[in-house]
Amino acid sequence: MGIRFIVQMLLSALLASGLHAQEHALILADEIMFHRADQSFSAVGNVRVHYAGNVLQSDTLDYRNGVITASGPLSFTGKHGTVGVAEFVELDRNFRGGVLRGVQMLVADRVRFAGEHLGTDEAGHTQIRNAIVTTCSVCRPDQPPIWHFRSRRVVHDPDERQLHLQDVDFYVGNTQLISLPYLRLPDPTVGRRSGFLFPELGYSSGRGLWTRIPYFHTLGDHADVTLTPGFTTKGNLSLEFEHRQAFRNGRIVTQAELLRDRSHTKRLRGHYRISGDWDLGDGYKFSASGEDVTDPDFLGDFGLTANDAIESTALLTRRSGHSWFSLGARHINRTKDPEGTIPFLIHDARFRTSFSPAPGAGTVGVSLEATSFERKATSGDRTTRDVTRGSVGLDWRKGHVLENGLVLSAAGLVRFDGYRITEFSKPAASPSRTTRTAALEASLPFRQVGGRGNHIIEPFVQFVWSPKRSGSDDGIPNEDSVMVEFDETNLLSLDRFAGRDRNERGSRLNLGIRHTGSLEDGTELEVMFGRVFRSRDLGQFSEQSGLAGKRSHYLASGRIGFAGGLVLDQRAVFDSDFGITKSESFVRHSDGTTEVAAGYSRLLGDEEERISGALSENVGNLIGDNSC
Repeated sequence: MGIRFIVQMLLSALLASGLHAQEHALILADEIMFHRADQSFSAVGNVRVHYAGNVLQSDTLDYRNGVITASGPLSFTGKHGTVGVAEFVELDRNFRGGVLRGVQMLVADRVRFAGEHLGTDEAGHTQIRNAIVTTCSVCRPDQPPIWHFRSRRVVHDPDERQLHLQDVDFYVGNTQLISLPYLRLPDPTVGRRSGFLFPELGYSSGRGLWTRIPYFHTLGDHADVTLTPGFTTKGNLSLEFEHRQAFRNGRIVTQAELLRDRSHTKRLRGHYRISGDWDLGDGYKFSASGEDVTDPDFLGDFGLTANDAIESTALLTRRSGHSWFSLGARHINRTKDPEGTIPFLIHDARFRTSFSPAPGAGTVGVSLEATSFERKATSGDRTTRDVTRGSVGLDWRKGHVLENGLVLSAAGLVRFDGYRITEFSKPAASPSRTTRTAALEASLPFRQVGGRGNHIIEPFVQFVWSPKRSGSDDGIPNEDSVMVEFDETNLLSLDRFAGRDRNERGSRLNLGIRHTGSLEDGTELEVMFGRVFRSRDLGQFSEQSGLAGKRSHYLASGRIGFAGGLVLDQRAVFDSDFGITKSESFVRHSDGTTEVAAGYSRLLGDEEERISGALSENVGNLIGDNSC
């Protein structure tokens, strides 16, 4: 016919095959030819067959004597999510039995199969000859996945939801590692099934060459246990235990590690942790965790974490509309802190709500906070300090856009902080402080549309005023504001200190320009450049922070995100002579299943921030979800 058309038919009426109880089939093609003599038909050109949720696409299709044949290149999609391609297919009228040659399939978006021949037997089992099985993405046709199985025959039992592999070879890349006569695996539709997980292999200078073999065991639909025995070439044995229990409104996870260490004074070493979180209803959520360890070096030696702090926490939160509330406690058992410089017990309560008093009057926020730090020393030098702070804050913010596009905003803040400080052999002190801050901000965005993309260039200026002395700072220890960051996220902040114990004082002018854009090929751009000017140097910040003096160092940051998944990030703080105080470079590439990232950071020493000397660090990560 040469003209594309749609034919919808009942196979019972057209094929005289007794399918009057079956579902309808919808056939789309450029040309369909029906042969009355033998009740057969042929479809040619852009053929699509829809039947019971299954879709078959091919160049040609023939039906004769109850058998459907199609030649490739062809593709198919199953109603349960299976997709694939093949060179040739022969199916029965119900799309259940048949043969596929040169087939490649992706099942449940998880497992990939490739084989020379796929067929079904009378019991409904699917068999694949000379098959390759993997959960890795095949990035290039000429390259193998990271790992895969090769099997002479794979049999799928749909009732037991099991895959039976015969004469199995395990490959990493093109290298064969293991050969097995038989292997059984759960099929991709099984979310949880008891059995051994993939073994782990690694090397460290402390443990030598080590391996761990996890065994996963289900305890119903809402609980499971994982046991992981391991050993090292230095003769150490380990056992890891994890139990997970899910409830209607929460969950509990219990973890434990036990190590028989021949090289340590404690031959038997261990660690345990229990954690859980619950939804209490009405917006309330509660979480808690507790842990302990036999010795302070265990976590680092076992490869769990480099941090030697053992924490127990409890946190209650509630979020409702424009209000937020939290009440928490942390117990820190830091066994490597004999002087008691790190708090061992922290209590924290916070509440914040915001509202608009009238239309066009802006937004008002109210904050209430209470925090306490308790310390203890194990050495003879008892110079510990306990601090309790209570804060009440009121803030306001309003923005307005003029007809010429100029964006104006104003903000104000008033906060009262009261302290109770107790030190050994000293009388208790109760200093207090009131902080007042006001700010005006103006920006004028320019937008360019068309051409090679869309771009917004936005110069901005912000004037912030605070008293030169914020109440009475004398006698207030700095518990939470030691580390000061100067980056693109706080160039327009009213206060650049991270905590409440220090407040940025004096009048300052924050100047900068921001550029965001996107190109036609999908590339995204973000650039910011700025600097801070002060009416007077109050000595609040260290030189290496980049904020000291009447003029801060320059801040520059940039980000380029390419359509292919490559992202480049660069930020730096430098002076007028281009001497770099802080620098961070970061590159990341992600294709949706695999992410590769690398970064380099450089930071000059700063005694006020407790950084003894210049630091530089290279970091790299490879994160994959069963992909190549």
